[in-house]
Amino acid sequence: MEYIIFKDFNAKAICGEVNLPRGTICTEENGTIYHEGDTLCSKRSENAYKHFSRNNDGNGLERGDLITSIKAALAIQDEHTYERWHRVWNNPACRQFNGNPNGDTWVWNYAFYNAEVFTLDYIYKIITDENWLGIEAPDPDEVTDAEALAIIRGEAE
Repeated sequence: MEYIIFKDFNAKAICGEVNLPRGTICTEENGTIYHEGDTLCSKRSENAYKHFSRNNDGNGLERGDLITSIKAALAIQDEHTYERWHRVWNNPACRQFNGNPNGDTWVWNYAFYNAEVFTLDYIYKIITDENWLGIEAPDPDEVTDAEALAIIRGEAE
């Protein structure tokens, strides 16, 4: 699998200190990300989530930028904080990305960091688009997975 650095990786890696710029192509084998033979990190590590993005479809930079934008938008503390998070918690298309489904905190899981760009774009839009603010989210228990996918793709009626 190919990965790309979407945010400069200037940190201690498994192989030692590295300084790799945005756009650097890396490879993944058996769950570990490498650059020119040097072992960087696990594909499920915090370093991977903060700096690397799956790039087998050529959309790694966009994927990484959307993930960063989603997390930044949800970190904003203002009068719409609760509503933005409510949209994520209650949206059937987002359920699959909660790594802590039985808890009272949201933890983005591995699937989120590898989601298709159109899915991440949808999540970003429901969080940031003022047209979504004030619109009741669908009940996640009343929407099938097929309907959730149609919502993501903009095909829902």
